[in-house]
Amino acid sequence: MKKSFMPRITTVSLVVLAAGFLVYGFLPQGMEVDVAIAAKKGLDVTVDDDGETRVRERYIVTNPVSGNMIRVELHPGDRVEKDEGTLLVIQPMDPNLLDAKTRAESEARVEAAEAAVQRAKEVQESTKESLELAGHEYERAVELIKSNSIALADFDQWEHLYFIARREVRAANSLQAVAVHELAMA
Repeated sequence: MKKSFMPRITTVSLVVLAAGFLVYGFLPQGMEVDVAIAAKKGLDVTVDDDGETRVRERYIVTNPVSGNMIRVELHPGDRVEKDEGTLLVIQPMDPNLLDAKTRAESEARVEAAEAAVQRAKEVQESTKESLELAGHEYERAVELIKSNSIALADFDQWEHLYFIARREVRAANSLQAVAVHELAMA
């Protein structure tokens, strides 16, 4: 009995075909790229970051009274000379009439502001007394720490209490100033 070459050819061809697929699978693939024509142009470089503005001279323009501004006769770009003519005229408005309710509210605001000033004075005096006491205790602690008579933790506590009292006095002074300004506004 003679063996057929068909199964052998089929097996060999399948092995060759599988080997071919493996080789094709491992071949490097080409990459898609963007193509452009090179040309001479300017280079644009930008910096994107947060900036900081420094104000060299600060001006505050206020209008302390209410009124109506008369039309300005100047145009942008007109030349203005020092001490020549008037640039701006504001005519005062008619004062508002005070009814009983508005008058009572205004008087109450003044009384509240006066009470706030008095309270701020009391807080200021109290913090000055606290500072004086803390100053004495701190001075004693300085003398005692020199002779190693107190623990360092106790000295630190007296020192911090003294510095806190100083800050409280500054805060009370600011509170007093705010209260005085609020009274002036009322």
